[in-house]
Amino acid sequence: MSIILHIARRKAWDEYSAERYYSDPSLTTEGFIHCSTVRQAIDTLNRHFPDERDLVFLCIDEQKLEPKVIYESPKGITIDDARIKEVYPHLYGPINMTAVIRVVDLVPESDGSFQLPEEINQLSDKYR
Repeated sequence: MSIILHIARRKAWDEYSAERYYSDPSLTTEGFIHCSTVRQAIDTLNRHFPDERDLVFLCIDEQKLEPKVIYESPKGITIDDARIKEVYPHLYGPINMTAVIRVVDLVPESDGSFQLPEEINQLSDKYR
């Protein structure tokens, strides 16, 4: 078992939390929902969401997901491109709530950067 993480805005999560599925605008605009592995998550947060407030990690049990998960390079960059050495989990459908095992609030440091919450490390150890 492994977990993957999706960064969501707290308001969006709260709107979907009583539903059977969670969706992100990227599913409509790009055709998939962006996720990260635990190892990739903080780099993703610091690169795309510096100093943002009211964010959460959706901790997702990959084995329980209904939509197809494909590990791919970031959009517009081929795996042969020297700029990218990693692939990221992309979900090709909405996230079924039964796969969301925990929601963790994200609080930036005083300089606007993020650190991986200890709760994520503990959860990741449990799901290895």
